[in-house]
Amino acid sequence: MKSSIQALSRTLLSVVAVVALQAPIGVAHAAVILPQASNGSTVWTGSDPLELDAAQIGAIVGVSALSSLYEAGFGNATLATGGENPNQIVNFIAKQSGLAGHDISVEIVSSGGANQPLSVSVIGGVIKITLATNATGAVTSTAAQVAAAVNADPSSSALVQASAGGTGTGTVLAQTATGLTPVVVEAGPFAASYATAFANSPSSPQDATVSYGAGASIAMSSLFLYVRDTSAQPAFYIYDLLVSGLSWNGLDSLQLQGFWPNAGAIEELKIVGGSTRPTPTPVPEGSSLALLALGLGVLALRRRPMRSAL
Repeated sequence: MKSSIQALSRTLLSVVAVVALQAPIGVAHAAVILPQASNGSTVWTGSDPLELDAAQIGAIVGVSALSSLYEAGFGNATLATGGENPNQIVNFIAKQSGLAGHDISVEIVSSGGANQPLSVSVIGGVIKITLATNATGAVTSTAAQVAAAVNADPSSSALVQASAGGTGTGTVLAQTATGLTPVVVEAGPFAASYATAFANSPSSPQDATVSYGAGASIAMSSLFLYVRDTSAQPAFYIYDLLVSGLSWNGLDSLQLQGFWPNAGAIEELKIVGGSTRPTPTPVPEGSSLALLALGLGVLALRRRPMRSAL
């Protein structure tokens, strides 16, 4: 009996060693997607800068009944001025969503002179706010007054909507020209499972990474990635995510690299698909297979005395 147990133990250790070699745990993968010329079967391009819905994408790729599963793009960029007191903070939000608000900056200065009025001017995409001062040259402009002045000026109000933080009674602090921060907006039934990080440039990103986090993952028999810009040609790319070379499984990250490097940026991306396919049976990881082998060995040992007693 003892020799049998030792033999079984050696066998189980061999199984565990083989499994550990063949099924590494926690290996990350990524599908790299580069801008490519249209080939009419796995990559499509077009000149329409307007956002395409799932049906329009389906018409281009020749697959009907596609639906939008996940999308990420830019909302209205925002900025909050500095200050420990919430009552002295001014909030700015771009009037236009998307990349249009990414090139807006806000500069707040004090002339240092006595009895200067509050003024607002716009040069290019920079909103310059000159704070009011009293007889000693100290700043007197409150957050509420600055927000009102920005909203009353035709040039600045065409770019942003301003609002005062808290009660708005705090004195506003000066700051160097600071750009509005891009805001990523995600949508679709799988929005809670994925996240997109845009990179390369804060205002005009040419790279992006879509990563799976947790929850339900995308598993369809037809899957396409749509990537759009609004100011360059081609205006969009569409990729077949299930083509050989990508074979996206919904769990690997999608890494977009080098889109519109000369005169554009990634404005939006969208994953569309259709015809739900059966979810593949997960392949057990190394630790799971090892535990299974150990469990089978224990069962074999428990049954051995029963067979010898017959």
